[in-house]
Amino acid sequence: MIKALLVVFASLYLWVGSTPLLTGKENVHPFNDGHFQVEVGDIIYVCEEGEASPFQILSTTEGKCGCGRDLVPVQVTQVVQGAAHVQLNDGDVQFSTVGKYICGCNGECPCQAISQAPAPCPCDPDRDMQPVNIW
Repeated sequence: MIKALLVVFASLYLWVGSTPLLTGKENVHPFNDGHFQVEVGDIIYVCEEGEASPFQILSTTEGKCGCGRDLVPVQVTQVVQGAAHVQLNDGDVQFSTVGKYICGCNGECPCQAISQAPAPCPCDPDRDMQPVNIW
């Protein structure tokens, strides 16, 4: 029984580890589906341009948006299916909590950022955000 479990776990480990190679999707997080976990009252960082930014970056740390503007701290006022509402520039702004790109720090990232368009990582401008693995 123990040997059978070891074989199953070893097979799973090899399958998960080789999936990016087999699918041709390199530099993606195998377990990150691009969902930004947020609750009402959380402080997150967004582009000061708001909804006008094509990147729509959400981050847990400060940094720069893909457009070059600063990410500013905001408090989440409402969370609905797939969206977070924040107060920004004296108005309610909605950001998608499902990103098409994620920070490329391979799971050891302090910012946990998502974006709707390719951009540099907010926590490391020398590293590009990576496409979400949606297999």
